[in-house]
Amino acid sequence: MKIFAFTDVHEHPKAMKIVQQRVREFKPDIVVCCGDLTIFEHSLGRMMKWLSGLHKEVIIIPGNHETVRGLKKYCKGNVKCLHQNSAMYDDLMFVGWGGGGFSLVEPEFERFTKQINSTMQGKRVVLITHAPPYGTKLDFLGKNWGHVGCKSITKFLKTHKVLLALSGHIHETFGKKDRVGGAVVCNPGPLGLVIEV
Repeated sequence: MKIFAFTDVHEHPKAMKIVQQRVREFKPDIVVCCGDLTIFEHSLGRMMKWLSGLHKEVIIIPGNHETVRGLKKYCKGNVKCLHQNSAMYDDLMFVGWGGGGFSLVEPEFERFTKQINSTMQGKRVVLITHAPPYGTKLDFLGKNWGHVGCKSITKFLKTHKVLLALSGHIHETFGKKDRVGGAVVCNPGPLGLVIEV
C-alpha cells in the first residue's frame, strides 16, 4: 500500500498546494493527516473541504489545534476521523490517537491500547499520533530542551508489533525518521512523505 502522510499544515496555502500536487503526482492509496490542519479550528470547515477535495481516502486525527468534536462535525464521505479508534484498509490496521503533544505520559492512550490489544494480534499496524514517541530523532530539541515526546507511545512501540508510526507536532523535526522496536517512525511534516508498506 502507498501512503501519503503529512502533518501541521496550519492552513498554510503553499503547503496545501504542495500536498495537492504530491497527492496527484504519487497517486497514494490513502492519505494520512497527523493533526494540526488548522490554527485553532479557525477555518476548519474550509480545510476539511480541501481534504475531501484530494479525492482519496483520508484518515485524520486531531492535533493540539483541533478538537475531536470539531473534526467529526465535518468528516464525511472519503474523510474519516480516527481518534481513539482503528480501521482496516486492505491488509493494514490503522490505529489513531490525536490531540495533546505536551505530555510525557498519557494514561488514556495506555488504556486505549490495552482495549484494542487483542484486535491488533496478527495485523500489520500503522500507528497515527500527533505527539511523537519519546527518545527519538522526532522529539529531540537539542541540548537545552532534550527529548519532549511521549513515553507512553515509545512504550507501546517497544511492546507491540507495529510496522509504521506517523506523528507530527514538533515543527523542528519535520522530515525526520527513526526506529523504535520494529517500527519505522517518522514526522512527515507539512509537505508530506510517501511511504510504501
